[in-house]
Amino acid sequence: MRARIHLHAVSCPSPGWAAITGLAILAMAILGGFAFASVHSTLHVAGDPLATESALRANLTLFHATVWAWVIVALLDLLVALGVYRLFRALAPQQTLIAAVLRGGYALVLIVATSRLAKLWIDDGYAAGALGFSQFEQIWSAGLVLFGAHLLALARLGWKVAWVARPVAILLGLGGLGYLVIEGGQSLLGSALTWPQWVSVGFGIPMVLGELSFALQLLISAIGGRPCVRAACGPLA
Repeated sequence: MRARIHLHAVSCPSPGWAAITGLAILAMAILGGFAFASVHSTLHVAGDPLATESALRANLTLFHATVWAWVIVALLDLLVALGVYRLFRALAPQQTLIAAVLRGGYALVLIVATSRLAKLWIDDGYAAGALGFSQFEQIWSAGLVLFGAHLLALARLGWKVAWVARPVAILLGLGGLGYLVIEGGQSLLGSALTWPQWVSVGFGIPMVLGELSFALQLLISAIGGRPCVRAACGPLA
C-alpha cells in the first residue's frame, strides 16, 4: 500500500514574534515572582491589619516597586496575547483568537486587581492595607481562572505545530488544568476549600514550568532550533 505524507501545521513562527513573546514571558516570571514574594514575605501580614500597615509604612519603596511590577506584568500579558495571536493565527484563526482574548482578559483583570493596591498608594490609605491586599488576591485569583483557560487553549494550539515540543504542550495543558482546578475552586469556595498537598504539588509543578518551558521553546524557535513541519505517514486513500 502506498503512503502519503500529511504536513502538520506547515506555518513557521515569526522569529521576531517568537523572540518577543518568549522574552516577555520570562520578564513576567521575574517581575511577578518579585512582586508576589515581596507581598507575601514582607508587606502583607495575614490576619493582622496593624502589622500590615506598619510593614507598608516601613517599606514604602518596596511597595511602590511592587505596584509598578504588577502594572508592567499586566502590560506584558497584553503583549503576549498579541504575540500568541501573531504566532498561531495562520494555523487556526478562531482558536488563536480565543486564546489571545483569554490572555488579554486575564491582563485586564490583573490591572483591576492592581488598582486596589495603587489606591492605597494614591490615597495614602495604608491603614486599609490588609483589605487592599485581600481584594487584590481575590480579584487576581479569579483572573487566574482565565489564565488557566488560556493555557489550555495554547496547549491545544501547541500540540498541532512541530515547533512546540509535545512535552511542552502537555505541561501547558496540565498547568492550565491546575489553574482551573485550584484557582477556580478558591474563587468559588474561598478558605473553605483546602486541597491535599499532593494536589497542590502535582499541579504546582506544571503551573510553574508550563509557560516557562513554552517561553524557552519560543526562543529556540526564534533562532531556528526546531523544524516547522511535523510529517505523519498514513495510507493513501
